[in-house]
Amino acid sequence: MLKQTYLANLKNLLLDDSEVVFVMRGRGNNLLAPTAKLLYSFKAMEKSFQERGYNSVEAHNRAWVAINYDRQFSMVFWGNERAQARLREIVERAEKQDVYLVCYEKEPKMCHRHLLMKFAEQLKGGTHGHTEGEGSAGESVGLV
Repeated sequence: MLKQTYLANLKNLLLDDSEVVFVMRGRGNNLLAPTAKLLYSFKAMEKSFQERGYNSVEAHNRAWVAINYDRQFSMVFWGNERAQARLREIVERAEKQDVYLVCYEKEPKMCHRHLLMKFAEQLKGGTHGHTEGEGSAGESVGLV
């Protein structure tokens, strides 16, 4: 089953027969990570919200919405056949064992791994398209 979690939570999970796939930049799966440009733009906006007095979570989530992160990430993903193929490979492995998509952001911070979970469902179902919305979901979400 395909699941998702954040990096600090790995120590709390029983991962005996599970595979962990890091989806952050520089961790071996840049095809599934935000582009450097998107990440830089997001971090700059997040800092702007923090300077205006928002706490870490509020600044993060407001920046996500302000730059339309989900739409930008979706456009890059669905425009990249290699990224789609990489996620499709992961989905296929998740049919045989638990596979966790892992990034840094703890709930309730929005994270692109939630978008990747939606994309995986679309790839598994043979449909695709741009995913809209805020990109938040529970700790572990299985494919139906």
